[in-house]
Amino acid sequence: MDFAFYKLLHIFGAFLVLGVYAALGIWAMNERSSGENKYEKMSMIAHGIGLLVILIGGFGMASKISDDMMGLGWIHIKLTLWLALGGGITLLRKKPEYASWILLSALGLIILASSIGINHYSWFKE
Repeated sequence: MDFAFYKLLHIFGAFLVLGVYAALGIWAMNERSSGENKYEKMSMIAHGIGLLVILIGGFGMASKISDDMMGLGWIHIKLTLWLALGGGITLLRKKPEYASWILLSALGLIILASSIGINHYSWFKE
């Protein structure tokens, strides 16, 4: 597969994860005391699929960039951001009163990850 396919896959996964954060965040901000989210299981599945797609696309792009992926230091930063996005959805479910802060943090993490992906050549001089 070529670089463009992995890039498209990676971006699709990021949009899917951000969409799930937005959907669950809006539900959490408007949650009623007796309300239960009947789409929560489907959202969690979509979140997991989105994270997997991000991972596959990211490693596919990294393999096209370099044969020595561990020599690319910025990948470690992006993996840390990926883990934070994966764990943040649990925080959103457990602490819905902080939904607005969690949504802003998730958006900030995705913006940071995309900025690193776009500018890694100039920022990390690799």
